[in-house]
Amino acid sequence: MAPLARMRASNAGHVPTELHAEYYAQRASAGLIIGEGTEISPDAYGWPDSPGLWSTEQVQGWRRVTDAVHKKGAFMYAQLWHTGANDKELPPEPNRVPLLMRAILVKRLTFRGFIVLDYASQFPEFIREMTAWLREGRIKYREDITDGLENAPRELIRLLKGGNFGKKIIRVNPEPG
Repeated sequence: MAPLARMRASNAGHVPTELHAEYYAQRASAGLIIGEGTEISPDAYGWPDSPGLWSTEQVQGWRRVTDAVHKKGAFMYAQLWHTGANDKELPPEPNRVPLLMRAILVKRLTFRGFIVLDYASQFPEFIREMTAWLREGRIKYREDITDGLENAPRELIRLLKGGNFGKKIIRVNPEPG
């Protein structure tokens, strides 16, 4: 199940509630659940009523949620957020913007591989070279094909467990002809 911003942690500690556990357990038949955006620290908090994952109480709240999901036979992963001050006032004084900016820069450097646009200017060159290498047989790959969208959750779980090799394809319609 894809993540949605539920905005249900309306308590002072941003702790996931029994409503979270009930909501996710009801959807466990999806097989794999990506949880809603979960703030990683008080300085990262910037979305109203979103749950956190920086305090003992929050961890205990998420434990109740994941226990309920696991009981139904599903997997659940956290979607960690650092929204900063995107839609609300800045944290109370003293001014913590320099601390927030430093944290963002450090994280950006740590997660640089996920920032695709850093290399966007090299994309045409990549396509040219990769196409030639594939055509020449210098690069080989395997396609792991599964038929039917209904099998996608099972195959995603298999992928996360390292159970496939090469390019994963979920074919939803037979090829024409």
